[in-house]
Amino acid sequence: MDIKKTAYHEAGHAVAAYRFGHYVDEITIIKKDDILGSSKSETEWGGNIKSYIEQIIVLYAGFAAERKYNVKANKRGSINDDEHATVLLRFTNEKETSLRKKAKEIINKNWIIIEAIAEKLIEYKTLKADEWVIIIDCFDEGEENWEECFFKLKNFNFIY
Repeated sequence: MDIKKTAYHEAGHAVAAYRFGHYVDEITIIKKDDILGSSKSETEWGGNIKSYIEQIIVLYAGFAAERKYNVKANKRGSINDDEHATVLLRFTNEKETSLRKKAKEIINKNWIIIEAIAEKLIEYKTLKADEWVIIIDCFDEGEENWEECFFKLKNFNFIY
């Protein structure tokens, strides 16, 4: 099992969700049963077409990040994501290829952030929302040293 690919995959989901205004309570690369990692969302997404499209893009973003990390990535680890996306696609007029392209665009635009989150996932195995969001906020606010921001938070005992 390559925990790095799982870290990039889960970071991709979380960052894409965040860019749509959704928070993921926890990202983990701790294997549970057949699942290599997970990004657990804080709430239900809505039941409208816009929400379905956003969810599909977030589902595709995991593999897009994994693939950017390793161009030889195998889609086997994304089977559950793809099955869920296929169900949601039925409620939209969107094409799978179009939404995969949008997921890839989000990943490319946020790649440095995804790398940082994946790095901390590899180190800590699990990150809570206040832990990985601080990394995004540091980048978005133009902080030159995101690790310093992260560790400042840790020193305030927000990170366990």
